[in-house]
Amino acid sequence: MLAVIWKKDVRALHATLVHVANGNTKESKQQLNQVSSDFNDAKMLIAELETRVRNQADRSQRVMEQWAENESKLRSELVFKERHRIARELHDSVSQQLYAASMLLSAAVNQKNVDVVALQARCEQIEKVVNDAQNDMRALLLQLRPIQLENQSFKEGVEQLTSDLAEKHQIDFSVRIRSLSLKPGVEDQLFRITQEAIANALRHAEANEISVFYDRYDDFALLKITDDGKGFNQTSSPHGYGLHSMEERAEEIGGMLRMISVEGQGTSIEVKVPIIEGGETT
Repeated sequence: MLAVIWKKDVRALHATLVHVANGNTKESKQQLNQVSSDFNDAKMLIAELETRVRNQADRSQRVMEQWAENESKLRSELVFKERHRIARELHDSVSQQLYAASMLLSAAVNQKNVDVVALQARCEQIEKVVNDAQNDMRALLLQLRPIQLENQSFKEGVEQLTSDLAEKHQIDFSVRIRSLSLKPGVEDQLFRITQEAIANALRHAEANEISVFYDRYDDFALLKITDDGKGFNQTSSPHGYGLHSMEERAEEIGGMLRMISVEGQGTSIEVKVPIIEGGETT
């Protein structure tokens, strides 16, 4: 628009100068006044556009600043909640187990009439409690791993995670993952859900194998983490295996999570996430 105005004014100025050259000063003066007025209008328009650009830039910078502040605040809140949850887990599980082991050991030391059979049974109790505490501690340490994939794809992150855990725990992992390349934020949450599901299985399931399956079905990404452990009664324990935390993570990325557990047969956690247009590359 501005270019059209300038082009029009330049043409008018050229025509006026032609009139002046031909000696038509009266008409030329009127045309010069009009051209001058048009140039002033154009200058005002330029000044208005500059003001709009500055204001828009200022608004954009304020929005980005507010976004950065909100992101930082959200990260701090998430870290605080995670620390609080893990501290509660430590108190409710590991701390209580170590206290129980201490009491059993104290009773064994103070036993006056030593009965070898009874002492052996007590030592086995202590060993079991300590082993349970160790397993819980390992699972909690697993959940302290970075939430983000740190420049890895979901497939690479899960393969590395399960490879590391297979060396530390007497358990097999079966991993079948298709590379979908979803948005980083979505894959971060799916990775965190996988971490939590595996950690909970290591703590509670007494499983021999944990499988991780990830593929695309129609317009959804499907993630399944399954163990062949002891399972539990979902009616009596509807929020077992840290279900609430994983449900929240699934909801944050527009997905749905469901869990099926059968006593004596194991537990399966399934997450379905819609693939948004432009969010996956093949």
